[in-house]
Amino acid sequence: MLRGDDKKDFWRYDTGGGGWSELHNAPKDVDDGGAITYGHGAIYAFRGDGKKDFWTYSTSTGEWSQLHSAPANVKHGGALVYLNGYVYAFRGDRKKDFWRYSVSSGTWVDLHDAPGGVKKGGSLATDGTTIYALRGDGRKDFWRYSITDNAWDDIQDTPKGIGYGGSLASDGVNIYALRGDDRKDFWIFTSNENSWTTLPNTPKDVDGGGGLTFLNGTIYAVRGDGKKEFWDY
Repeated sequence: MLRGDDKKDFWRYDTGGGGWSELHNAPKDVDDGGAITYGHGAIYAFRGDGKKDFWTYSTSTGEWSQLHSAPANVKHGGALVYLNGYVYAFRGDRKKDFWRYSVSSGTWVDLHDAPGGVKKGGSLATDGTTIYALRGDGRKDFWRYSITDNAWDDIQDTPKGIGYGGSLASDGVNIYALRGDDRKDFWIFTSNENSWTTLPNTPKDVDGGGGLTFLNGTIYAVRGDGKKEFWDY
């Protein structure tokens, strides 16, 4: 996990009961729009903060490396997701830019723009076939991207507007979402029914820096908002 907050801290949580440990710091400070994703033995990260920096962290060597910079500056709403040898990315900053990075060639390409500008709370997740996205910026927009068709679809809006700390994760079938925006809302999206269901609220309000991930049958969440709370579901 990247700490953000204009810091370089990078941590790992041992789900087997070992707790948190500090890893090698990120190359530079990470701030708004910082994002992280994992795929094929490596972690990929945006620095955010209106910068183009894009890095990889090797889980085998424990070292960071600079990759080819993003095509444009990344800010609020920057997001990443890995799928089948590629990293897909939102630029954020109320822009529609949507990019793909090839791990094998080390190059970026422009894909079809998102349906609307993405900002605070913008997020990406995949069920292993399709990519899902939150627009954020206080809006309910929820989209699905077809890799085969390079096209976006509007699907069922989230129950309420998404703000700072909005985040997505997938268990490989369903999509889970934090609303953020200093709220406790937590939902599940069932793709074959195109519908949202309300789940139990998070223990406390989630805001900027909040995030979700899924591992081995459990959802893990950070509260953000400059707090240390870390929960599982």
